[in-house]
Amino acid sequence: MRRRIFRTVMELLELRNVTKHFLGLAAVNNLSMEVRHGEILGLIGPNGAGKTTVFNLITGYFSVDEGDIFFMGSSIRGKQPFHICHMGIGRTFQLGRPFHGITVLENVLIGAFNRHKGIREARRETEKILDMVGLSEKKDVLAKNLNVEERKKIELAKALATKPQLLLLDEVMAGLNEAEIMGALGLLGKLQQEGMTLLIIEHVMSAIMTLCHRIVVLHHGEMISEGPPRKISADERVISAYLGGGYHVAPG
Repeated sequence: MRRRIFRTVMELLELRNVTKHFLGLAAVNNLSMEVRHGEILGLIGPNGAGKTTVFNLITGYFSVDEGDIFFMGSSIRGKQPFHICHMGIGRTFQLGRPFHGITVLENVLIGAFNRHKGIREARRETEKILDMVGLSEKKDVLAKNLNVEERKKIELAKALATKPQLLLLDEVMAGLNEAEIMGALGLLGKLQQEGMTLLIIEHVMSAIMTLCHRIVVLHHGEMISEGPPRKISADERVISAYLGGGYHVAPG
């Protein structure tokens, strides 16, 4: 009984034996994993491993074929994406989806209306978020005119505007240079320190190994390893399926 109480307190999100098929093939197969309150959890694996499918299942864009998903102890299986967002799960998309014909501020303002019904409160929250991600000077620019780094920032800002307890980040550092990656790491670390829980898909291994407390590795829709970065970088199954022989976590 004590062990079950401890798990309930620690787990913000839990997937139990989740399976999803497409055209008879299992994109996610009998996956069980948890995201703990306040942690940064990495989700890695080769292309086609099922990572983004997991995000789409959690956020209600895909339906679960088998198993269940729990957020704060309640099943969210079958709920619509807007319900799940309002419950406290936000996300970014691998390919940014800003509304090109409106300004940066207006894009983020739409997300802010998830929590604020009044325009003044929503705008105040939006401007605070734009300052946080470094887009204040671009707030009146049309989203279609942003560069790659700025599009990553507006995608993050839109998600933050919904005030999530759990934030799912799908390759927010892809296409960024080293300096931009360092800036992103600092911002994500600050979000976690302020109490937000993060689940991150990323192929920039230096970022994942630096930022994450734990890492889950998928291959062909199944978990092949789970643990802290040092364990993952030394796991022969992970090296064979994904990392190769060229990556290790430095001691210390």
